[in-house]
Amino acid sequence: MSLVWQQLPEGTTDGPIIVAASYLQQDEVLAQQAVNDSIEKAVEIVPLNISDESMYMIFEWNAQRGLLSIALTDEAKSNDSQRTVRCELPAMVAIDRETMRFWIRDYLTTCDGFMHFSLIAVFHTGDRTAVDLL
Repeated sequence: MSLVWQQLPEGTTDGPIIVAASYLQQDEVLAQQAVNDSIEKAVEIVPLNISDESMYMIFEWNAQRGLLSIALTDEAKSNDSQRTVRCELPAMVAIDRETMRFWIRDYLTTCDGFMHFSLIAVFHTGDRTAVDLL
């Protein structure tokens, strides 16, 4: 399975550039692969995103929308990078917080590209002030 990535038209020089893909199937194994592919895409664009203020790679899971968002952000978690990766998994809204967190953490432990950067991986489901370290 390979996700098709596209840059959404709302990305401008004044606003965030969204790199997005959708996975519409109800297969949990393939959904996990879509999450892995999303992490790889986020790591691939780190050199375009990283700045002196970048501290975290922040993963947000919105279970109600079936949306995983990945961005780089600063120490206060208030200034995200210019490019954000989003993967829509609308058929998988039943994936709970702990499952998604596990999938991300599991993949990051073997993601060689991520290890090349001095970033801290964190996860949340809506409240950036209450993140979990991955």
